[in-house]
Amino acid sequence: MDVFRSALSLVIHKNGNVEERDVTDLLGFYAESKGITICKEAYQRALNEALRQYHDAERKLYVCTDKPCIRSSYLNPAGASLQELSERLGCAVESTGCHWQCENAPVVTLKHQQNKTTYLHCVSERWAEVLRDIANKRTCAAAERGFAIADH
Repeated sequence: MDVFRSALSLVIHKNGNVEERDVTDLLGFYAESKGITICKEAYQRALNEALRQYHDAERKLYVCTDKPCIRSSYLNPAGASLQELSERLGCAVESTGCHWQCENAPVVTLKHQQNKTTYLHCVSERWAEVLRDIANKRTCAAAERGFAIADH
């Protein structure tokens, strides 16, 4: 199991506001439901790094790449599609673990400033709408800072 990937997913789910109880509950879930035991100290180190990265990013799109999302998504996390998406959106894009919305796969989450927006059912028929909304959030954030963003 990739402990950092799990920690980052928890940070995304909690929008950077992870409490000790969240960690205890998640580690308990892993142990009881999946038979996976994770050292709490190791998880805390990974969580600290995930929190640092999350809070350092002003704007970033996180793409769930766990099995339910990958099965219903046309994005290929191992290929060039995430890089192309990053260039198109003008923000970093990172593949992550589960966003705890498997029944709504595929799922992406946009962190923008201190907020997050989770987009559900990001199938190809809905993808253009999701991209427009993400671009609109970029335009609104730039306008609040006094910048203009040109459409490409």
